[in-house]
Amino acid sequence: MVSRGLKEYLQIDLLSMHVITAIKTQGRFGKGQGQEYSEAYVVEYWRPGFNKWERWKNIQGKEILQGNLNTYSEVENDLQQIIFATKIRLYPYSQYDRTVCMRTEIIGCQWEEGLMSYSIPKGVQRGIEVDLSDKTYDGVEEADRLIGGLGQLVDGQKGTDNFRSDIHGYGKGFEWVGWRNDTLGMAGKPVEMTFEFDQVRNFSAVLLHTNNMFSKDVQVFMHAKVFFSIGGQHFNGEPVHFSYMPDQIMEHARDVTIKLHHRIGKFVQIHLYFAARWIMLSEISFISSKYNFFYCSTIQKKCI
Repeated sequence: MVSRGLKEYLQIDLLSMHVITAIKTQGRFGKGQGQEYSEAYVVEYWRPGFNKWERWKNIQGKEILQGNLNTYSEVENDLQQIIFATKIRLYPYSQYDRTVCMRTEIIGCQWEEGLMSYSIPKGVQRGIEVDLSDKTYDGVEEADRLIGGLGQLVDGQKGTDNFRSDIHGYGKGFEWVGWRNDTLGMAGKPVEMTFEFDQVRNFSAVLLHTNNMFSKDVQVFMHAKVFFSIGGQHFNGEPVHFSYMPDQIMEHARDVTIKLHHRIGKFVQIHLYFAARWIMLSEISFISSKYNFFYCSTIQKKCI
C-alpha cells in the first residue's frame, strides 16, 4: 500500500558506477487480469562517498515523475538531470492510498571514466540574468566550495560560444560554470579544482571545454598546473605545466587538451590561472586507465 508517505520502494543495485539517463516503468498486466500500477514515483540514488541517499530532481526542482495510466503500456522518463549512481530506489507515489505493482527498466551505461566526485569553488552570478553556478551539483556546499559531488562539468552537455544564450529554456548561461578573478577569496589566486577517482589511475590527458568570448572579458585560462596524489592529502611532486596562447581573434568555445604524460594518482588537482576577468568551463573529461600495482620480492634460499 503506497501513498504520499514514500515508505515503500524498489531498490536496484547496479554493482558499479553507472550513468542513468532515463527510466521506464510498467504496471502488472497479469494476462489482462492485473489492475495495479503506479501513477507517479520519486527517485533516490546512492554512490560511494555519499552519507545518505540523494533525492533526484529535475532542472526546475521537480521531484515527482509521471508514472503509468494503465497496466499494459510503458512510460519512459528522460532524466533532464542525469544520475551517477551505483544504487537506485524508486518510490511509488499516490495522492491516495492504493496497492501498486511496478516493473522498471533503467536506461544508461557504465561510467568508464572512474571519476567519483569533484570539488570546485562556487560559480558566481554575472549580472542579473546569467547564473554561472553548478546548478546540478549533488554534493555539499562548504564555505565557498562545492565538495564531494558531480554536476554540470561532467553531464556531457557542452556550452555554446555565446554564454548568454538559452537554447533549452533553462536560463542564460546554464551550461557554463564561471569564476571572476576579483571575487572575494579569488583575487590573485587560480581556480583550484580537485577530482577523486575510483582507484589509482594512469592519466594520459584532460580535456576542458572552455569559453573564449574575449569581447565580454572571458578567455581561456593562460596557464594550468596539474598535481597528482595517491591519498588526497598531499599533492607533492612536480606538477604538469601547461600554457595557452591567448586567442583574441576567434570567440568560439573550444576544447583545450592538456597532456598528462601517464602520471599516476587517485586524486588530481588542477589550478587554472586567469587570462582575463572570467574563466568559464562547461565540460571536463579525463583520458586514463586503471593502474595495476606489481610487487616484487626476493627470496633468499638457505641450505642446511
